[in-house]
Amino acid sequence: MTVRDDEFDDDIARDARSATTRAMTVLPTFANERHRALAAEIETYSAAIDDAKRSEREHVKRIALMREHVKDVTRDMVDVRDRSRGAREALEREKHLAMLDAMNRERAAQETRVCEKETELQNEQYREYSRRAEAYEAAMGRLRARAESAGVVRDIVRERVDDDERDLETLKMY
Repeated sequence: MTVRDDEFDDDIARDARSATTRAMTVLPTFANERHRALAAEIETYSAAIDDAKRSEREHVKRIALMREHVKDVTRDMVDVRDRSRGAREALEREKHLAMLDAMNRERAAQETRVCEKETELQNEQYREYSRRAEAYEAAMGRLRARAESAGVVRDIVRERVDDDERDLETLKMY
């Protein structure tokens, strides 16, 4: 029902009331007390009917307003549900991302530990190779010294052998 329909109904009710009132005031002169009582009762019922119709129109208006309000509240509830669902999904995504971040951090820490172990092992091997290289260098130094002294010893031995050969030659001559 629109506002114009309500106004039209109000106009019809007013016209009916005025016609009833006119009928009451225009009672024939021969109307007795019983007719006047019935006319008064009809007027009372007509007024009650008019009040009931007015009350009904007001209730219809209120019901229409309440229906609109319920539609608005329902739309708001749907919007709130959608926002809530979106927030829940965002929360789940954030939880998942936090879990992935924690896993990646743990994996990175584990890889760091593995790399540190490998680095320590390689450093240990480097120290071992360096120690061996120093030992080889010392051994080479000793070998060079021996080689030099071997040359001197060889020269000494050659001299002795030469001396011994000369002595032998000298002995042979005698």
